[in-house]
Amino acid sequence: MSYLSEEIQTKFLQRELALVKVVAEGDLQDAALGVVGAWSGRLLELGQNHFTAEVSGDPDKISRFIAALVPFGLSASFRSGAVSLG
Repeated sequence: MSYLSEEIQTKFLQRELALVKVVAEGDLQDAALGVVGAWSGRLLELGQNHFTAEVSGDPDKISRFIAALVPFGLSASFRSGAVSLG
């Protein structure tokens, strides 16, 4: 087996960071904050009618997290792109 083949077979850790902004008020905002908590996200900023949060994880988790916030008024999202360590 060649060196390259061994390297390709090595497992690696892959993570991504996402920042999201949600514009919502009252009960809708509370429900959206519940989603952030359920996904082990972190609240960065809380306003009367908006909040900003972050979450990290594998790229599939980030996609599902963003999709889960769309019904609550997701107004912006930023993804770092995958970072890997092998």
